[in-house]
Amino acid sequence: AERIADIAHQLKTPLTSILGFSDLLQIKKEISDESRIEYAGIIKEEASRMRTLSGKLMELITVGEAKLEWQQEDMAKLFAEIGTSLKVVADKHNISLYCESEEGMLWVDRELFKSLLYNLVDNAMKASQEGGLIQVLGQFEEELFCIQVIDEGIGIPKEEIDKITQAFYMVDKVRGRANGGAGLGLALCAEIVSTHRGVMRFESQLGEGTCVFIRMKGGKAIA
Repeated sequence: AERIADIAHQLKTPLTSILGFSDLLQIKKEISDESRIEYAGIIKEEASRMRTLSGKLMELITVGEAKLEWQQEDMAKLFAEIGTSLKVVADKHNISLYCESEEGMLWVDRELFKSLLYNLVDNAMKASQEGGLIQVLGQFEEELFCIQVIDEGIGIPKEEIDKITQAFYMVDKVRGRANGGAGLGLALCAEIVSTHRGVMRFESQLGEGTCVFIRMKGGKAIA
């Protein structure tokens, strides 16, 4: 039951984006052709991502290894795309989201990489108050691609940090009981980071916020 719940959790963010942009199309009295095409494109892409991701997540969790599709992605473009998709979710919670990366190519499995950032931002939102800021930053340092996801939320107790990437561990007592806990999905994040030849660590101060640091080489060695 826990695994089923975890898989369902991974699909909440794209579903929220689909519903949010559908609402915009339905509610807005006047909408330009350009905006209509943009919203429809996001809805289509997120629906497609849900279909692809659901299969990969099931395989990753039940089999332990998904059939990965490595391709070189421009991180600046991918981060901009992720930021656009998550904007409707952030706006719904009155949270400012800044998502930007340096230009540069990295070998990734596109859908798993997006799932990684979606999950980390989702957890940051659960920890944040209205009016808060979440930053998702990417930069290249020599052969590594470095990611930071920074929130201004309620933080994680020191004794909990080593536990939060364990399978299905939930720190709901601290990071938003009403939202169902923030640890859910982090075990999957750790698996995705490992698959991309990376490491993930957390720094947090209670009442001040949390920063997730990721260093990865990319999932496929470049010849």
